[in-house]
Amino acid sequence: MSQQIDDALKNILIDRLFLDYTPEEVDVTAPLEDYGVDSFLLQEMIVGIEEQFGVRFEPSDFNTDVFATLTSVRAWIIRKQA
Repeated sequence: MSQQIDDALKNILIDRLFLDYTPEEVDVTAPLEDYGVDSFLLQEMIVGIEEQFGVRFEPSDFNTDVFATLTSVRAWIIRKQA
């Protein structure tokens, strides 16, 4: 399940933010800022995550721990879906 979530998150990162990477080039443990993700681009990612996984971000979810890496986003998704 984790790999499926990681693959989906990589695709959201690449497709929604129009990044010139392949999924194989995206390191899920790298800081999102390494891919140029700022607060504006993060909003676009959030829309994609909510659509893909059927979860909703609450105001308390917006912190640097959740959005540090794709791995931390995956952990958040798994908690929300539980």
